[in-house]
Amino acid sequence: MTRRPSLSQMLWPDDQADADLPVRWAKDISTQAFDWVWRGYDEMCTKYLAKVDLTESPEQLERNLTELHFYEVQLLWKRETDGFPSMQPGHELPEMMKRKNPSSKPPANDLGFVHCENRLWKLPIEAKILPTSNTLAEYLKDVRKKFVGGIAGPFVGEGGKVVPAS
Repeated sequence: MTRRPSLSQMLWPDDQADADLPVRWAKDISTQAFDWVWRGYDEMCTKYLAKVDLTESPEQLERNLTELHFYEVQLLWKRETDGFPSMQPGHELPEMMKRKNPSSKPPANDLGFVHCENRLWKLPIEAKILPTSNTLAEYLKDVRKKFVGGIAGPFVGEGGKVVPAS
């Protein structure tokens, strides 16, 4: 079955002649993006995690932490870009290029940075909680599937994982 293009694909058609542009963009912004990610994580820990006992194993912990983390990254981004960014942070970013069929939900990245002109260019970031060393195998499987397989960032060729130390 042939897939019709998504709205984003129609707005920003793939230009194979300039395929290196999103890769260069991602490399150029990665240091700044990951700086915001880690400082946002530190802010989230200070503002929220210091107030709760996580040994109670709250439901949907990873999803809640990712949302709170995004808000902190967004605040840093807003304060430090002076209104002239080449990218903006996003939360639960769908990757339309890798959707399986017209009605299926496309894979989404937990966090990421999106180019301000070409919204198909995304530097994806996945957030993971590894409560035990046994969960490392699942984490590595996800890395191989999403990042090595090109699902997470088909245009930029790279991405990141946020795995906090225990």
